[in-house]
Amino acid sequence: MNRREFLQLCGAFTLSAQVGNLVCAVDGMATATGGTPLFSRTRLAMGTFVTITIAGASQTQAEQAAGLAFATIERLSRVFNEFDPATPLSVLNQQGSLKDAPPELTACLRLGAACHRQTGGAFDPTVKPVLDMFRRNGADTDVSRLPLELIGYDMVEVRKNAVTLPRSGMGLTLNGSAKGFIADRAGEAMEQCGVSNYLLDAGGDIRARGSKYTASRAMPWRVAITDPRPQKDRLAVLELHNQCLATSGGYEVFFDREKTHHHIIDPRTGDSPRHSLGTSVVADSLTQADALATAAMVMVPRQAAQCLRQARTRAWLVEKNGVVTV
Repeated sequence: MNRREFLQLCGAFTLSAQVGNLVCAVDGMATATGGTPLFSRTRLAMGTFVTITIAGASQTQAEQAAGLAFATIERLSRVFNEFDPATPLSVLNQQGSLKDAPPELTACLRLGAACHRQTGGAFDPTVKPVLDMFRRNGADTDVSRLPLELIGYDMVEVRKNAVTLPRSGMGLTLNGSAKGFIADRAGEAMEQCGVSNYLLDAGGDIRARGSKYTASRAMPWRVAITDPRPQKDRLAVLELHNQCLATSGGYEVFFDREKTHHHIIDPRTGDSPRHSLGTSVVADSLTQADALATAAMVMVPRQAAQCLRQARTRAWLVEKNGVVTV
């Protein structure tokens, strides 16, 4: 089977995991130079490999914190996995409404609504009907019949513990925010165990807190962003301290032979953006970075840059014509 089929078999967040390789492995994962070895564990979760690295903690404390983080990821994956028909998100998409919705689902949807407003509608999880049409039909998709009338996140009703999709056929895909949301909750679980220095790498989506240690001093976590342009290496090497990094791109998974339609959908047109190769965003939370990176892909670069400046983020926008805006 190919990589896409394998990730679908693994479960949740398949398409967002496809672009995780835009972020390279963290520099110095195994040990802190000259100091105490870093604790590190890797598991397959959310359709990708998740690595947790902890510094400045005892083996017992690190084991407990990492175990709780992975348990949190597993629990929340059973909420957000849209490929499992039994999850609350899938039930919502099937039935059009959900009573007694898990608080994590409503919290993620509210954060998505805030990003929807912040980006002028560019971030919109209701593109699922269009995405599903491309998934089913691939190159044979009739773009003149895309169900654009079902797109509009402002139509989604989120109450205290209930969610309603008012139009028949509407659906939500949370590939642009759920992985970041789950990673944030996993990080918070580690912090409740007293761990304050860690790096959580969820297939290239990074949550960094505190520092890693050498024999003499604390050092920030270092992460390299891969340049999505052909024959390029690193776009940037970042030092992260209490920050998160997410990357979105649309050059690995295509639904047509011409490679014009991929898993990122412009909610205004139902088309895939054709001006950008990838966007990397550094923000305070991984939920925000994840959603903003997705939204920036569907905006024209100038509009995306303005939006990201207003959000007070650091970002790298790579256009197909080779222009990079930082």
